[in-house]
Amino acid sequence: MARSETPSTIRLRICALRTIGSLFTSPNVIHHAVHVKKKLDFVLTTAIQSALRYDQNQHLRNEGEQLNIMLSSKKKPLSPAGLRLLLEKALDKGWVRELPHSDVDRAYRNISDDDIQHGLELSSWVIEKTESAREVGLFKYTIRTADIEGDELHLVILPFTAIGIVEIITKY
Repeated sequence: MARSETPSTIRLRICALRTIGSLFTSPNVIHHAVHVKKKLDFVLTTAIQSALRYDQNQHLRNEGEQLNIMLSSKKKPLSPAGLRLLLEKALDKGWVRELPHSDVDRAYRNISDDDIQHGLELSSWVIEKTESAREVGLFKYTIRTADIEGDELHLVILPFTAIGIVEIITKY
């Protein structure tokens, strides 16, 4: 058991493994696997996020590194460098997730998860707009970047600076 995992996250992992194992008896394995993977990613990310909220300081000590991005309670938006650091860590840890509006409602625009990952990993992305989020002390950012094919891609993201998670609100 990893030091940062709680019993509830371990139970979720066991459930996820059982679910994945049952996929291989289905005649439509790939179709089911894609949908189950998205749901499991959301469940695991939510569980990890919950565990981080309850024991954020212990989690950071277990990681051996602090997330130094200079924000949070001061109600100032992140600098481009601070946002870049947060995104790098979130991408590395798998803490970037799409909200339903971005995942389902905007799916007709044919922007894949790989396009989003590629766009956030590029060093050339630019913050086009910063605005206050509904949550007090948080800011959402509109980022202009490019997808895998080099087409312009805009992402509206909401970073939770205290716990390191980044939500994709919409993409266009």
